[in-house]
Amino acid sequence: MITQKQTYPQNISLPVFLLLIMMYSIFFTSCNNTSTDKQTEKSTETTTTNTAANIPQLASFNERINQDPDNAEMYFARANLYLSYQLIDSAAVDLYRAIERDSTNSLYYMAAADMYFQLQDLKTSVGILERANKLIPDNETIKLELGKYYYYAQAYKKSEEYLTEVKKLDPKNEEPYFWQGMVYKDQEQTDRAIAQLKKAASMDKDAYNPNMILGQILSAKKNKEAVKYYDQAIKIDPTSMEAHYGKAVFLQNNGQTAAALTEYSNIIKKNPQYHDAHYNTGYIYYEQKKYEQARKSFDIAIRMSPALAKAYYMRGRCAAALGNKVEAKADYKTTLTIEPTFKSALKALGELNK
Repeated sequence: MITQKQTYPQNISLPVFLLLIMMYSIFFTSCNNTSTDKQTEKSTETTTTNTAANIPQLASFNERINQDPDNAEMYFARANLYLSYQLIDSAAVDLYRAIERDSTNSLYYMAAADMYFQLQDLKTSVGILERANKLIPDNETIKLELGKYYYYAQAYKKSEEYLTEVKKLDPKNEEPYFWQGMVYKDQEQTDRAIAQLKKAASMDKDAYNPNMILGQILSAKKNKEAVKYYDQAIKIDPTSMEAHYGKAVFLQNNGQTAAALTEYSNIIKKNPQYHDAHYNTGYIYYEQKKYEQARKSFDIAIRMSPALAKAYYMRGRCAAALGNKVEAKADYKTTLTIEPTFKSALKALGELNK
């Protein structure tokens, strides 16, 4: 998760870094500084020429902009073209130009904020959107993005303020309920989180995230309702191994081992390399004293993930239960090679050495 402490990615070039500073200052001072715009165009002219030479569509964009240099939409379109080629510095300049010419178009601010968000510069993203919010105070999309960005920054009070505003502007929008649920979840206000997430899930039957998060929260509370939300998440996205696995673990932890085995089997059919599904299948068989079946599942888990210490340990337990102390010792030793502080393996190996 992104925190409040921001750093610039190490691979950003000097022109990009300078542009980051420029954009940040622009959005906190004025969007009407033409001289700054001209200086920016001049300072980045060489960079654009040198890095954009292989973009086939660029000549057409340049010609149209030369014919109509005050057309904000064309700068925005060219910025998106630059972004598609990962030319961040050139895109930043054109986004600034678009905003300088049309300071009330929310799309331009959103694109600039998202660009810096992708660069892990959350501070600048928030600054851009705060400026946009002052100029376009009734735009719910900007407020929603601010709610999200403040959530990522762990500035939960500010996040909640903006999300509440979105609810007032658009009571039928499920997103602020979801994000407010996440705010409460992070602050361990579990009941409030559940209430908000349930509201979001009820408002949009095709929303995967609130159903998945509800499954996880309710699982931790050992609430049987978790299965309902995992099933809904699976219905929305049948390929989600996360939802299948969450459901399977809940069933296993709540004594429904037959149903859990079925779910693990479904996971393995869809993704044979899912090592945790093999491991948990083996664990159920081990508890059922089906040691040979358990050992086979642990074998596969190890093949899928050779550094899975717990699988070596459990395979050692199977070997010990089957009377093969040599194999058990070998697996305990391998466990400790991978994870030297594995207490159960240390204890088991000590008992075998007596």
